[in-house]
Amino acid sequence: MGFDGLNLQFAESFTGNMRIADTQDKDNELHTQKGGILAIIYNETGNIDVMILPSKSQDSLAEHTHIILHHTYNARTITAKRIEKYVKAFIRYHRYTGVLHQSTLTDELIIRWLKIRMFWIQYLNPNEKFKRYSGLYIPVLSLLVAFVAAIASILSLVVTLNATGN
Repeated sequence: MGFDGLNLQFAESFTGNMRIADTQDKDNELHTQKGGILAIIYNETGNIDVMILPSKSQDSLAEHTHIILHHTYNARTITAKRIEKYVKAFIRYHRYTGVLHQSTLTDELIIRWLKIRMFWIQYLNPNEKFKRYSGLYIPVLSLLVAFVAAIASILSLVVTLNATGN
């Protein structure tokens, strides 16, 4: 996957919960939360991705995906101002996905916006663009053509029946 990269991660924290085993064979298990990760990855193809990965905990059954914040082939587009924005988004996502923190409404709205933005960022990758075109647009287009053909068939049937007088 990655050729070179830089990661920023929150430390693993004890959540305050634990599982106590009833038998002598098993040890007690302390529940922890692994912190989220801000990753800047330089790929062997020259592609640079900035993404955030969610925090994980044994106390949460929620499944969160990564969010791509930036995708480029030009390292000059990653400026200090952008890195500050990425760190702020990273902290918000850590609060949003972590069990030790309470996310605010602002956090949730910004995370939703970042997920929508990620959908459009994925179009920059030609392979992903083909998958989305073939998976979304081609079936919708064929449905539209079938609908127009059905209307044309009904209209021709109505015209034929009117012409014959039935």
